[in-house]
Amino acid sequence: SDTGALLASYLFDIQRELLQSIVGSNLKYSKWLEFGTKNMSARPHLKPAFDKVVKNVKGGFITELKNNLKKV
Repeated sequence: SDTGALLASYLFDIQRELLQSIVGSNLKYSKWLEFGTKNMSARPHLKPAFDKVVKNVKGGFITELKNNLKKV
């Protein structure tokens, strides 16, 4: 991270009722870093971060699902 601008640009929206989350950056170059261009190799940052937390996300999803099923 040179300036921290990319990290600071990420926003997220958790939509519990739809069981989804949206994460993204409004910086144009974020997609170029993640996927690369014809002139630059990819420097993925979002996918590796997701891979690190996916187990917790799955566990949280299952817990939330069980809690909601108890309410029915």
